[in-house]
Amino acid sequence: MQYIYSNISRSQGVENKVSRQSSLLNISKNNIHRITYSNSIIFVIRSLLFRHSDRSYVREGLFINVLILISFNTNFIIELNRPITSLKGRRSPIILRLRRFFLKILLKKAIKIVCISSEIFNSLENSYKVKAEVYENFFGFNTIITNPNKDVKKLFDLVIVADLDQPWQARDLIESYLLSYPSRKLLHIGDGSLKANNAKSLGIVNDLAQLHKEVSTAKIALSQLGLKRIGFQEATPLKHVDYVTCRLPIISGARDKLLYGYYPVHELKSENVKELEKLIVSIENSPRDIDTTNLELRIKDYSERFVSFCK
Repeated sequence: MQYIYSNISRSQGVENKVSRQSSLLNISKNNIHRITYSNSIIFVIRSLLFRHSDRSYVREGLFINVLILISFNTNFIIELNRPITSLKGRRSPIILRLRRFFLKILLKKAIKIVCISSEIFNSLENSYKVKAEVYENFFGFNTIITNPNKDVKKLFDLVIVADLDQPWQARDLIESYLLSYPSRKLLHIGDGSLKANNAKSLGIVNDLAQLHKEVSTAKIALSQLGLKRIGFQEATPLKHVDYVTCRLPIISGARDKLLYGYYPVHELKSENVKELEKLIVSIENSPRDIDTTNLELRIKDYSERFVSFCK
């Protein structure tokens, strides 16, 4: 099997996910193809001259969709990361319409379809649902078994690992909250900055052990509080792997159906500073040791079903 994807925005989260999926599916590094503008023509030529008999796992996107169609690949699984009906996002509506146009052609040709949420699955036409299954972003949760930083001193009320320049991170909401509640302290890890004296920004932390140590200095984790701005009602962001590893309760901007009922994850239903504070106080007033036993069993089941589905 080969893995085909693009990462034009150079997201580390995408690279982490590709690495975890490829490992799960036993795809060697030589068969992982990160397509860029500079190597796309070579990829198409090779695909036409040397027809790859092995199955491909394709991470959908406008650029990739066009290339797969041009290369006449017919033995592929496609992964959908957004509802097919949604025209909200950081891209322009024109780009999103083009993406949907080519995607609908690909869906007809795809052997199987992986949806990363029920919301995405439900956006499909019935004819596509018969070859689709839902697998939220469980990749990487096999790292949750131990928490080496459980005794780290808590220095912050909140932590967020995020590129705050992205609209779905709701920087304006976070800044308003910190200004409204100056006694609250927040740690930010990632790109961007916050205009608040009670926030500390570390920038990007690439070392995973160091990242987990820093995250563990907070009591509660925030995750993509503005997801509804780009049309998402459900999501399991990959950063939840790090939050779960550090055993932090999570406040997310969308429903996390993978963790819900198996881990303390809470949805912020409206972007309101008072609602956010109310949710934080509720978590603080219900402290408990976090047991991941049932979640680990759930992830094991997901892994086995995903590998079987992709064969």
